[in-house]
Amino acid sequence: MNESKTRVPIVSMILMAVFLVGGSIGLLVDWPAGPGNLDWGVWVVLYGGYGYVIGAAIFHARTGR
Repeated sequence: MNESKTRVPIVSMILMAVFLVGGSIGLLVDWPAGPGNLDWGVWVVLYGGYGYVIGAAIFHARTGR
């Protein structure tokens, strides 16, 4: 039987850890109120996070890492 080795996506795991830690810290900081009376940390994590996750997914799809 031929068993193919699956590689652990190290770069994707690092990007997930950065998102998790950075997002948690961003939500704990006392930010001033922004649009919609939400603080800027929420805006950065929510909308910046979408771009970050989409970029990481594209990176993983193109490189396989």
